[in-house]
Amino acid sequence: MAKAIRILSLLVVIQVVAVAVAYWPATGTTGAADGGPFLSVAAEAVSSLELKGPEGSSVQLTRKGEEWRIPALNDLPAGTDQVTRLLEGLREASTGLPVATSGGAAQRFRVAGDDYKRRLVLPLADSESRRVLFFGDTPGAGEIYARREGETSVYRVGVGTHMMPLEADQWLAKDLLSLDQQRIQSLEVNDLRLERAAPEEASNGEGDGAGRKWTVSGTEDAGQANPKAVADLVSRIAALRISGAAGDRSIPDGEPALTTRIGTGEGAPRQYHFYAGDKGEDALLVTEQYDTVFTVNTPVFDSIRKAAGRKTLIPSSNGDSKE
Repeated sequence: MAKAIRILSLLVVIQVVAVAVAYWPATGTTGAADGGPFLSVAAEAVSSLELKGPEGSSVQLTRKGEEWRIPALNDLPAGTDQVTRLLEGLREASTGLPVATSGGAAQRFRVAGDDYKRRLVLPLADSESRRVLFFGDTPGAGEIYARREGETSVYRVGVGTHMMPLEADQWLAKDLLSLDQQRIQSLEVNDLRLERAAPEEASNGEGDGAGRKWTVSGTEDAGQANPKAVADLVSRIAALRISGAAGDRSIPDGEPALTTRIGTGEGAPRQYHFYAGDKGEDALLVTEQYDTVFTVNTPVFDSIRKAAGRKTLIPSSNGDSKE
């Protein structure tokens, strides 16, 4: 009886060992210990970012000092916060237990070297090494299946393809043209010129947020402009955000729908030419600063054009508003 019990006990031990061996991760193929960050390098260590999609479309960003640039768009600045969110999101994503570790898992979850939704290459600044990550199907909102090159383990990480657009202009710094509204000293809107009074010349009457009034010239109704209307226009111009780049879209023939010249007292004035887009299209924006033609969301453009109307800026004006 005792001998039989010993034999049964030995069989149980053998079964436990067999199960452990069967499910034990293979060294060098499944990845780091469970629970570690999916991306194990700091964002500051990354020198460039190369994204590729399933149809061959791709985009590259390069780091220059503290900024990120887009080579495909004349080296225009990329949104640093946007890049940081992606890299930090991958660093903060804990791998946990892998979803799968088998050799066929990469194909099943679309994270294989030849079948993926996104392939992200991150060369490192201080070495010749790089990190290559594959992203595939989505198991649920805010998550995606992912795999690191050289490993078989597939994980669920808390990022999405919406954080990895393949269109270069979707990485543009949308506040590229934004500026502090207190820097604006003059503003020309079509045939009107608005000038902020110098501090010593400003009266104690109603002015803008800094207590300084605006005067208007270039019209028979020259005089003091409506300070609230001017402050509203200045605020909208200062906070202008682009939506992207025009790409293959052509600038329409004829005069712009709205032209503005913004004087800051520092260098040449900024000059913006807005062109209304066709139905369903964003407005176009041509600037003196950049060779790229930008797009502006139509509601944003419409609000600026309305705020720049003559009757809005000069309530006593009998002239037609250029809207």
